Amino acid sequence: MLTFFGLGRIEGLGIGTVAAAFTMGKGIVLMGKLLDKKFAFVSVLSPERP
Repeated sequence: MLTFFGLGRIEGLGIGTVAAAFTMGKGIVLMGKLLDKKFAFVSVLSPERP
């Protein structure tokens, strides 16, 4: 969006950028699920602690 509004054309947007945009969200969700199985995340601000 920045290059489009700044230069009037899209520049520097390749297939790798598009592929990364579509796959990163799913990869982060999968890693989060794996971490949740191994670790128990507790907020520092919560009054209850295990």
